[in-house]
Amino acid sequence: MISRPTLHRGVALILGIVLLIVVGRTATAPLYGPYDYDPSTVLLAAVAAVAVLVALALGAARARSVLEARPWVRRGLVLGSLAVMACVQLTIAPAIRMQAGWDASVVAEISEAMARGTTTTEHEVYLGLYPNNALIIAILHGWDDLALAAGLGDVWPAGIALNSLAMVGAIGLAYLAARRIGGPAAAYLTLALCAVFIGLSPWVTSVYSDTLTMPFAAVVLWLFSIERDTRGTAARASLWAAMGVAAIAGYSLKPTAIFPLLAAAAVALLLGAAAVRTSWRLVLACAAATAVGAAVTTLLVSSFVDALGLPPSPEATQEQLTVTHFLKMGAQQGPGVHNDYYGGFSGADVIETRAMDADDRSARNVELYADRVAEMGPVGYLTFLERKATWTWGDGSFFAWGEGTLPEQPAPWFATDPASTRIQQWFGLYGSQYDVTYAVWQGTWLIVLLLVAGAAFTRRASLMAATPTMARLTLLMLGAFLLLFEARARYVFLFLPYVLVLASLTLAAIANAIVRRRIRSHDQL
Repeated sequence: MISRPTLHRGVALILGIVLLIVVGRTATAPLYGPYDYDPSTVLLAAVAAVAVLVALALGAARARSVLEARPWVRRGLVLGSLAVMACVQLTIAPAIRMQAGWDASVVAEISEAMARGTTTTEHEVYLGLYPNNALIIAILHGWDDLALAAGLGDVWPAGIALNSLAMVGAIGLAYLAARRIGGPAAAYLTLALCAVFIGLSPWVTSVYSDTLTMPFAAVVLWLFSIERDTRGTAARASLWAAMGVAAIAGYSLKPTAIFPLLAAAAVALLLGAAAVRTSWRLVLACAAATAVGAAVTTLLVSSFVDALGLPPSPEATQEQLTVTHFLKMGAQQGPGVHNDYYGGFSGADVIETRAMDADDRSARNVELYADRVAEMGPVGYLTFLERKATWTWGDGSFFAWGEGTLPEQPAPWFATDPASTRIQQWFGLYGSQYDVTYAVWQGTWLIVLLLVAGAAFTRRASLMAATPTMARLTLLMLGAFLLLFEARARYVFLFLPYVLVLASLTLAAIANAIVRRRIRSHDQL
């Protein structure tokens, strides 16, 4: 049986070692996505980020007593901060609107065509290839119906509003989770970090699973933090049922969204293993509630998709790219914009898989995966995995502007007015000030990863508890998945609330230690 300290410390240590490898490699020999930044500029930005984050942490620690004594002021400031982030997103998005040129464009095109009654057979072929996107299309179809009914000729702004709602909602849930786990200071710091990486992200222009699924993953973290402090079988079972609903809803949009529920269940079982014999009724009730929540959500999602006529025909289903296709794709290395990409999208692999007989497709892709690994050899494959982890986790923009043909052939901006042009200079891949924006993201991201890793090497009890361990285990599950299957930094974006909450916990603990030391020094005087 694993003891609590061993579980908490072990999970933190494994994640910490992985992230230290990523940071070390990224700082000394970076692997670029679509933007070839200057490493020296990023390191300077990282130094500046340390100073700013320490100042913010000390300020949050001092502001805690003032704001906690005035709850309505605190709530107003938090809601105001979220509203400002939404307004910023809704200002930036129209300025940097362009034709995406990848799945996000296809999904938007299909949903709008369905709303207008102009679908084609090509749309059914796409759903045959990627049936997991059926729920996204169904949601956007319904949303576009509302937009058209409201008299909007262009449904794109409505989609961006939905995207912003999901992203800002996830920030709010991350704040609530951080507050329960690490206290007010950690929650305030979570808001600040979320503003940098989510509030200012160009991904707001892409209405896709990475953004729409974010609140479902975040709500599981928040619910688990509540469940850990809840007593009573009925109350805890209800929370597990809610987690089951959120996880399956998220899974239906993005399969990796199942990891938070799996991590929560694993941590709960491992921590409660000693008491299972005496509390088996509680375990059974929570398991049953989770199963019921998951089953009901599965049925509702299926009914919703079926009602809109989205399931592809049997003929189109024959084209489906099975999970083994993405396993095969995850073991290839191909040329990128500035260096090789590791386990990224491969058009050649898609063509190869689609040319296979449907009955033999899964087995054949496994064989090709094994052949690729064998060709690399043990040392070569480990080297490949290290580079893949670095390339996937080391990009503070999360592969912004990296999908489709955007890096090589950027589409023209929709907006050309002076105000939009100024925004494009800061947030567009080829903008004159994009190097500054990217340096802020990348430099701060390296410090965030160090903060997450650093928790393993501290003795703070608040960092070694059930919910932080669940968050770390979620990231380890995601990391293992991305090592094996198709990957890029965009796939990490969904789990930013987890990363940023963990970083804020460490930063708040550091600030509290500094404040306590200053108080002791003052008392000694």
